[in-house]
Amino acid sequence: VVCVQVTPQTIAQGTAVKISKPSIVLRSHVGPYESEKVTLLCQVSEGPSELKYDWYKDSTLLGHHKASIDVTANGKYECEAKNNNDCIKSEEYKLTLKAIPAVSLPKPMLTDLFVTEKITLKCELLGRPEGWIFAWFKGKTKLTESGSQLEIQSAAERDSGDYKCKGVLQNRVETSNTIPTASLPKPMLTDLYVTEKTTLKCELQGRPKGWIFAWFKGETKLPESGSQLEIQSAAERDSGDYKCKGVLQNRITLKCELQGRPEGWIFAWFKGETKLPESGSQLEIQSAAERDSGDYKCKGVLQNRVETSNRDTPQPTIRKRQWFEPFYTGEDISLSCNMTGVGWQYTWFEESDQAKNNRILATGFQMHITSASPKNTGGYLCKATRGNFTVKSQTLQVYVHNLPVAELNLETDLNDIIMGEMTLVCNISDGREWNFTWFENGQKLNMTTAKIKVPGTEQNIKNEFTCQGVRTERPLLSAMSEGFVANNLLYKRKILLAISGSLVCCIVILFIGCVVLKITRKPEKEEPVEDLFFRMSDSTNNVALPLKEYLDDAPTEMEDYKEKEELLTDAISSIQEAVICEMT
Repeated sequence: VVCVQVTPQTIAQGTAVKISKPSIVLRSHVGPYESEKVTLLCQVSEGPSELKYDWYKDSTLLGHHKASIDVTANGKYECEAKNNNDCIKSEEYKLTLKAIPAVSLPKPMLTDLFVTEKITLKCELLGRPEGWIFAWFKGKTKLTESGSQLEIQSAAERDSGDYKCKGVLQNRVETSNTIPTASLPKPMLTDLYVTEKTTLKCELQGRPKGWIFAWFKGETKLPESGSQLEIQSAAERDSGDYKCKGVLQNRITLKCELQGRPEGWIFAWFKGETKLPESGSQLEIQSAAERDSGDYKCKGVLQNRVETSNRDTPQPTIRKRQWFEPFYTGEDISLSCNMTGVGWQYTWFEESDQAKNNRILATGFQMHITSASPKNTGGYLCKATRGNFTVKSQTLQVYVHNLPVAELNLETDLNDIIMGEMTLVCNISDGREWNFTWFENGQKLNMTTAKIKVPGTEQNIKNEFTCQGVRTERPLLSAMSEGFVANNLLYKRKILLAISGSLVCCIVILFIGCVVLKITRKPEKEEPVEDLFFRMSDSTNNVALPLKEYLDDAPTEMEDYKEKEELLTDAISSIQEAVICEMT
């Protein structure tokens, strides 16, 4: 291309008008974006009205000669304005097309909602470019919202479905995807004679899969469904206008199953909230269309029973360790609360407090009570909260009992007194079988029987002994017994034993002395006595005879012996009673 610079000598008449340097202006709103058509305009501020233009991309002539050009690729563009007398080229204009921002719809934390719950869906454009709005869809239905967020203030069952969003650049025409159109090429022969054969062919642009054809003669639908309609032997009745139609073959079969396949059950089908007439285990949609879009569900119904609804909001499940029933003093209690779905926050209450002042015991899905006591007996419940939706669990009763009490006693027998030992006995009177653990000053002893013997040493009498019951079934432990300290008990036993021994020895010595004295006593001299058998008294001198005197003194001596025996018996009984009282 030769550009001739115009001089005054080349002008035959009038004054030459100089062309000002062109500038390239982008005619576009927001963007520009890839795959879009962009218009570049070559502007000349001063110059003749009739100009011609040449466009260059990367120094290559494009062959376009208008003031504006539509382009779809990045590059360096130049335009040249010219007429028969002058020409001038613009500066390079670098066109950079942006990538269309990707739209993302992050999956919300909550997808399983309960009635009245609130949820917010957020649509995002990467880079957050300006000038974009949003289109929201539920299934195939376009919603009225155009912001980046879609809020469902109080969820209902009708809100169930698949949601999606789409970025839309403002002030641009939004076009939908085109549906393939069936075309019926005109056959070479339209005027036929009787018995002639002709074939009509119906075509779909792009030959997409899943389509069949519907043939019509006038307004009458023909049974053929293929892409060709053949008339084997034309007759006068075959005259008429023929047309074809593409039909998307979307046959959908939904199947509902009951585990075990029990007899006597039928099925109820729903599209959204609308009950469908079908009652079999399968629902067939012969030729799916846009009107068939929606949420389908089925329900098993036992024949001859009244159908009841089961749409109540579930309650949180509250549990405790089942094998801890009841709990005992000192044990740890662990309760858990669980609600279907995610995103729940849990708060714990005691039934009485919840009714009075709503005092919160704990938060989180678990509540722990360490070292429980009987005052922890009561009803507990939890509340699950998600957003503005709250649901309360049933009340769970917890019982805490006192541990069985161990009693420590001291057993005393004569052998312990003599040997200087202590016999300690641990007893729990609750009817269960127990083993026992013994402690001396808090240190565990290697003894497990209910009765132990402890040497009565000077050190042991100052130590404190305790015992506790142990078993393999709950309750595993008893309460610790009260402590026992012997102190001066053994000394008291020894003093009592010494006194008792001294008294016994004195009595024995006295008894032996009496016997010896009785044996060693000399007999009195006997005077000659007359024959007692023949003479009992001297009536002349009025004097008692010896035999009579002996018989008269005998009762007195017997009374003296009885008194001595009674005194000795009383003394021995007193000593025994004193010994027994001191031992106990």
